Amino acid sequence: MGSEKYPKQNEFDAFLKKHGGLSNASTDCEQTLFHFEVRRKNFKEALDRFAQFFVSPLLNKRSSEAEIQAVDSEFQMSLQSDAARKLQLLSSQSRRGNPFSKFLWGNMKTLQLVPQEQGLDVNVHAREFYARAYSANYMTLVVVSGEMLDTLENWVTEIFSQVPKNGLSQPSFGDCLLPFDELFHHVVKVQPVKEIHQVDIVWQLPCMFHTYRCKPLHYVGWLLGHEGPGSVLSVLRQKGWALEIVAGNGEEGYEYNSSFSLFSCSIILTEEGLMNVFEACFCVDLNCRE
Repeated sequence: MGSEKYPKQNEFDAFLKKHGGLSNASTDCEQTLFHFEVRRKNFKEALDRFAQFFVSPLLNKRSSEAEIQAVDSEFQMSLQSDAARKLQLLSSQSRRGNPFSKFLWGNMKTLQLVPQEQGLDVNVHAREFYARAYSANYMTLVVVSGEMLDTLENWVTEIFSQVPKNGLSQPSFGDCLLPFDELFHHVVKVQPVKEIHQVDIVWQLPCMFHTYRCKPLHYVGWLLGHEGPGSVLSVLRQKGWALEIVAGNGEEGYEYNSSFSLFSCSIILTEEGLMNVFEACFCVDLNCRE
């Protein structure tokens, strides 16, 4: 998408490509990350072009339609992903009305067809979302370069001081209930796309943002995933039930946010392990209690 200062479509990407650079972006549940790199001598101009996306984006209808096509393309590629399918299944088990219960992706149906049926203009809503969510007081900027720090500070002040501030408090989901009820003891069986036997055990926890310095979920994940003598995996391997264990919290938005955290333990099972799946889960539970 272009900006008022640089209105041509894909002009930023063309500039980066011309000067040996690249850019990318990713969207998570509560944050969006934009980043780029370019040759040092072209860095200031690239910064200015980059900043204009947040200062005065055009958000025209033609660009929006192109982005919807790109989002739908990514969605179509994920349809055969076991991880994506299990995540959507997990969200469908959450409390009705909880943010986690929403459709976690976007596609042509949700971003174009349904809005058209309901008489909604997606482009208008995109502009409203930009005004509400893209505010300087919500944003963090990281600049890395070989230039002097004073030079970088002057560039950032000059270029990014125009990013608007809407005066609203930053949105938070900290007051939401945990996504699953307290007696969430469900067993869900899934037919995977890949030829694999796997069991995922998931615990819900409160928001863990305040523990970012000590990272207890990483610590517990390391203990459960340990492969040495006396570990859960060593016991399961001796029984011929498991090949691998992965445990922890990957700090993705769906499992690490201002509302809750999820801790999971995934066991790759053998054929015999599949026949003894509940006993394998009991071994994990016993290890956690100890």
